[in-house]
Amino acid sequence: MGIFNRENKEVAELKKAVKTLAAEVVEQKGYFAASETNELFKQLEQVSFKSAKMIEWDNYNRSNLFRIYKETAQVRGMVDLIANAVAELAPFIEVLDENDKESKKFKWLTDLLNNPNDLETRRQFIQAWAINRLVSGDAFVYAEKAVGINRGQVGSMYVMHSQDTEIVKEGVRITGYKVSNWGDLERPLKPEEVAFFRTYNPDPNNMYGFSPLYSAARYTQLLENGIKRQNTSFINGGAATIITPKPDQYGGATEQDKDSLEGSLNGEKAFGKHKVVRIPVETHTLGSSPADLSILETSKEAVKALCFVYNVPFDLYNGEAKYTNTKEAKKALYELSAIPLMNEFCEGMTKFLKLNGVRMVLNTDKIEILRDSPTEMMNTLTQMYASVNQKYEYMGYPRINEAWADQPIIPMGVMVGNPDIVDINENENQ
Repeated sequence: MGIFNRENKEVAELKKAVKTLAAEVVEQKGYFAASETNELFKQLEQVSFKSAKMIEWDNYNRSNLFRIYKETAQVRGMVDLIANAVAELAPFIEVLDENDKESKKFKWLTDLLNNPNDLETRRQFIQAWAINRLVSGDAFVYAEKAVGINRGQVGSMYVMHSQDTEIVKEGVRITGYKVSNWGDLERPLKPEEVAFFRTYNPDPNNMYGFSPLYSAARYTQLLENGIKRQNTSFINGGAATIITPKPDQYGGATEQDKDSLEGSLNGEKAFGKHKVVRIPVETHTLGSSPADLSILETSKEAVKALCFVYNVPFDLYNGEAKYTNTKEAKKALYELSAIPLMNEFCEGMTKFLKLNGVRMVLNTDKIEILRDSPTEMMNTLTQMYASVNQKYEYMGYPRINEAWADQPIIPMGVMVGNPDIVDINENENQ
């Protein structure tokens, strides 16, 4: 009987040991593989730059793109900078016929641009289109058909939220669009009802546009982790302290003092205990300011990436001296970013609306900031040896009806033409 009880006891202890071992295996697995089950590892992953990962966005659920736009100052600033510039170009969209004259037949389209819907003006509509286009890499415009005597025309236009729009496709063909969170509109929209704009997407299985934020994702992730690190520092007391041996009279510390301090503070039995050190020490407090936590450097790198993918000069965004005045900076923004986007909108709407012989264009001649100043233009005319009448005409003055006023103004000492034909040193009497 005693032997039987001893065997049962040994079996129970063996089972207990196996159970304990299994629990340890699960804990080890949780520590290394499943970070969500280990609070320590989870906190380290949140605040450690070395564990930063690329942002993984679902191609069909792109709400994270707009979350980054709403929550990250650098992204918001960059997108709004360009979108506002595009909106400022909205008044210069024209509807022209084959003779480059304002089309009277399609006056309804000009009226539609001026009043696209009940909520937005032309500028606001274009700005909303540009924000979606810049954040998600695509934009969707729902064109509601007019009824009655205006049948066949578009009565109103709405910018659809890109993150709420699902593309329905069969192979390489788009068969419709589904929009969530958009009132009572439950039916799929037909392709002829939606103007679709997008950046070329290198993913052959994805018909959405390719967002610039994908390319800048790593820098955005680092920025987010920097903010988390700063917040964690505040939560944990707002400061960390480094203790070092006090330098001697020669400005240094001996290796013996370093080893002694290391052993006293970081030794096996030192954790969580008050320690008395036997050598002079100095304390260095690391604050929670962005500079101390390297957030400013991370932010700078993020802005560089955003400038690169959005085609905005970093010198413009960073306030460098390359652009000596506001006009030059704004001109660069228009030429590099805003005008190409506006041209895309005009060309896309012309194709979508199937305007026979008529096109929507951006009249860049009316954009004041793109013009050279009168002083710059006069300097150019002078370097071209322009005549008095050419200069008068540029300034809007009436012509001078004299032959000399049409002659080029050539400074003394300047030879125009072939110098071998006439010898300027030749005596006129010979």
